[in-house]
Amino acid sequence: MIASSQNSKQSARRNKVRNRQGAALLLFAVLCVAAFASSLLAGASLIKLVSLRQRTNLAVEAAALAAASDLSTVVIDDPEFGYLALSDFAPTSAHLIGQDGKPLPVTGINTLLSTSRANLIVARHLNNETFLELARLDAKRAREAAGRLQQGLAAALSQTAAAPLDKDGKPVRPRDHARAVLLKNLAAHAGIQASNIDDFKIELGTSDKAISTTTQRLVGENAAQSKSTDYYQAFVNTPVGEENFHFFAVGKQTALTSAAGFRNESLTKAAGASLVRVSVKIKQDLGLGLSGVQADACAMPFALEDKSESGTLVLGLPQGLPAGYTSLQDLLSDNHRNSAAAVKLYSAVGGDYPLETCAYLSPYQGEASLGENNRSAKLFAIGLYDWLRTAHGRFHLASVLNTIGMRIQPSQGSFRPGESLVYRLDNQGKIAVDSYLVGDLSNQVVHENQIYTMSWNAINATNGSWNLAFRDQVRNLGKQKGGKHAGQLMECDGSFRKLGTIYGSAPKSRHQDEERKAYFDGGLAVEFVLTGSPQLVVSNQ
Repeated sequence: MIASSQNSKQSARRNKVRNRQGAALLLFAVLCVAAFASSLLAGASLIKLVSLRQRTNLAVEAAALAAASDLSTVVIDDPEFGYLALSDFAPTSAHLIGQDGKPLPVTGINTLLSTSRANLIVARHLNNETFLELARLDAKRAREAAGRLQQGLAAALSQTAAAPLDKDGKPVRPRDHARAVLLKNLAAHAGIQASNIDDFKIELGTSDKAISTTTQRLVGENAAQSKSTDYYQAFVNTPVGEENFHFFAVGKQTALTSAAGFRNESLTKAAGASLVRVSVKIKQDLGLGLSGVQADACAMPFALEDKSESGTLVLGLPQGLPAGYTSLQDLLSDNHRNSAAAVKLYSAVGGDYPLETCAYLSPYQGEASLGENNRSAKLFAIGLYDWLRTAHGRFHLASVLNTIGMRIQPSQGSFRPGESLVYRLDNQGKIAVDSYLVGDLSNQVVHENQIYTMSWNAINATNGSWNLAFRDQVRNLGKQKGGKHAGQLMECDGSFRKLGTIYGSAPKSRHQDEERKAYFDGGLAVEFVLTGSPQLVVSNQ
């Protein structure tokens, strides 16, 4: 009996232990199921968050690229330089037409800044007062033009009523375009609608990191120039003396840049602002208190390559050179102090002179220092500067300086009186000098609003008194100041027959009359003609 009672008690105790273990196992199982379910819910929410963030990032990047691409098409009409944009554009637009009925090119802002900077470097090497004055003036005007373009870009992003148009005369709406691209990508990949966008922002700015541009530095500026320094860096001051130059960030194609270094500065502080940052907040209930994501992206506009041909400088010497003048440097500096009469500049008013009957010559009203009391050396400085400006900084510095300092003669052969020497850039940016027949230019006119003078007894030399004829077709640029041709090169189609081919035909352009031939083929920028008195005895020098 006693043993049976003890067995019963032990069995009861074992049952209680088993019951407690079973309950614990059940509780553990329930907790595991609950934890697993919670993990599934949390995992699902996190997966949704990661997926939404990834797709939002892709969508906002596409939006930034769209807005940046639109900014490349914004064109302003600058009062000093004509049509400007972030990119160079060839003269193909039916909207940007000069008074002569032919399309006008668009100059990229970095091309303009590079041109001004390169000419300033040449001016400092020459140490010529007039050359320096013109270079400093252009540097100042180029910075002001950069500021005006930047304001135009900001207006385009804001889509104000005063926002500039594109080269075809169409409105540029980067904000609307970016938002549409954003929504399209979000709807396609994440099912997000416009109502899910809590905040959308688009901004113009710079970066605290240097970004390479597509504009090549002046070749020969640095003795140790390497590939890593061949191109200007955006957002980094590249001064020449006391003149500062800030280039805009553009690439060969629209590209993403780091959003971390983006700086949204006011227009009075930012220098070369061209980057676009798009920011967005997406609201969506993802569970577990997750209500959405935030993303931003930054993009850089594109810039097409400058394809314009540089102009030519013609030096007509039907009777050779004044005695003691053997180089352009001699003519530029007049070291012999033989300049005689003061020279007064004129500009063609009312059309091309003397081609149009209503056109006439009037005292030049441009830069005050260029109007009166000039000497022949100053005219050579003006002409040389304006011709070099048409090269857009794409020349070899050493070639320019050597050409100015070396003996006046063709690149091949020797000079003979009765020839015209034509200076132009070759494909490598070096100056080539060719001999042509004097007076072989078929169009002896001065373009409207451009400058001309005929100075008698401009130079006194031991071999007589010399007269100087000077015309400059590229002194004033753009539709607002450059006249009917907007300061474009004069077309030389059918001119410049090679010596020995008097009865031959001069080269003809492949372009039609309604096209801007000089942009593609080159044309006359500046012409000087030195002539002596009739009794002058000519000797080969």
